Amino acid sequence: MFSTTRRYRQIAAFILKYRRAGVLRAPGDPPGMDTSEGDIPPEQFSEDIEALGPAFVKLAQALSTRPDLVAPRYLSALQRMQDGVGEVAAIEIEGVVAQELGAPVGALFRRFDPTPIAAGSLAQVHAAELPDGTPVAVKVQRPGIEARVASDMELLTAVARFAEGHADTARRLGVRDWVAASYEALNEELDFVAEAENLEALAEVFDPHPGLVVPLPHRGFCTRRVLTMDLIRGSKVEAGAIDAERGEALGGSLLRAYLDQVFARGRVHADPHPGNVLLDEDHHLAVIDAGMVTYLSRSSRLALLRIMLHAIQGDGDTVADLCETMGRRLPEYDRQSYRRAVRNLVGRYAARRMDGAFAEGTLLLDLTARGAQCGLQPPPELSLLGKTLINLEATLSALHPRLPTRGIIEQHLESLLLTLLRHETSKTGAAALAFDVYALGHGMPGKVARLLDTLADNELRVRVDGLEESHLIENLQKIANRVAIGLISSALIVGAALMARSGARDLPTWAIALFALAALLGLGLIFNAWRVDRRTARAIKRVDRG
Repeated sequence: MFSTTRRYRQIAAFILKYRRAGVLRAPGDPPGMDTSEGDIPPEQFSEDIEALGPAFVKLAQALSTRPDLVAPRYLSALQRMQDGVGEVAAIEIEGVVAQELGAPVGALFRRFDPTPIAAGSLAQVHAAELPDGTPVAVKVQRPGIEARVASDMELLTAVARFAEGHADTARRLGVRDWVAASYEALNEELDFVAEAENLEALAEVFDPHPGLVVPLPHRGFCTRRVLTMDLIRGSKVEAGAIDAERGEALGGSLLRAYLDQVFARGRVHADPHPGNVLLDEDHHLAVIDAGMVTYLSRSSRLALLRIMLHAIQGDGDTVADLCETMGRRLPEYDRQSYRRAVRNLVGRYAARRMDGAFAEGTLLLDLTARGAQCGLQPPPELSLLGKTLINLEATLSALHPRLPTRGIIEQHLESLLLTLLRHETSKTGAAALAFDVYALGHGMPGKVARLLDTLADNELRVRVDGLEESHLIENLQKIANRVAIGLISSALIVGAALMARSGARDLPTWAIALFALAALLGLGLIFNAWRVDRRTARAIKRVDRG
């Protein structure tokens, strides 16, 4: 209990410290606008987040790819947090390995380097050799990290619930759903058996694309907290590291591979920032961390593909329709403003087709931000794709600053669409369609029979949102209350006036008291009527906009 209370105090102190520092931008703030009202350095902000623990570091890393939410001066500080945190002592790491694999490190590996080659908020990586001399990288979970993450995310969920109940911006952005999705992603990142499966699946996706490699896991040395995989020596992707021709080839392969993941496979490595991509000694690109993987349903993949294709064509109305279908409309949703904003965004995006700029990620995040501004809770898939493309943009720019990404995307999306159409018209697709039609026809008689039974029993009910019975009764009750208070006030005024005219002792004092009471009731009636009328007017405006 004491520990939980202390964590609440730490989180509250952090929020109070930065609530007016301009860290987060409101959904309506234009890109690039700095809303800072304080003088807290961004470096101090990142240090304070690291002090809160790994769960907050991971959330900050997710925010580092959201220029629609974070002010520019703090965004760069969050992006630098991706480079790592402090190391855990080797003796603690070796204890985790021995506990998970059932033997001391010396018996499991011919060599185990006590100095980590990388350290993250959830785990750190050590170079080692298997008994047969195979060089491997051993990723080991930090001791006690699962319990700490679970505790912190429980507190964050409570904070998000409170924020949505008291702040319109938090509710529009779906902060509670975002925290829940982050918690789910963190749990998956903490499962190294799942990451081993992700590496194998990623290798399968990369196989048709030349120049891309993935470290494969060694299953006999993998558990939930220990992941042993091929050791890939290399350097971070930086501008000028390779010649332009090789950089263009590798960049094209990487971009096509990620488009395949999103639109064809539905299993997406969502964190392709430069820190997770190495350039090995043979000038191959290696993705070395597959912990953050998200799954997209077939319907979501098709919707995202349609959004991208219609955006390329400059069809803002269809893009708005698709986003509305995927998102969730809040009561204050302003449809006209949202559609107008989407048309402008898509129009600007389509107008830049000729300059070849890689703006797809920015477009999708802008769609997310405009939706939140207008009362449309954005679909998580849209944010996911935008985040992935933004991360990918940094890596592609380092490989080749003038990579023709727009042409590659258009060509590959058209190819993917043709593949999907061929699948739909194949024997398998035709059989699936025929089965759907059969299922519809097979279930129709039963549904019709139930409907007729309902009509025969006089149990059919129709709900009309435009004139709900509960709202009508509520308004009638308000009218009755006003009339009652008015009558009481009038009676008190008349009674007080009559008593004031009499000469009886002490009656003027009671008359004054009754006058005062009548005045208070009258003022209360006026204030209540003003408040209710104002609230009703706002509700009518929202209905008119919808």
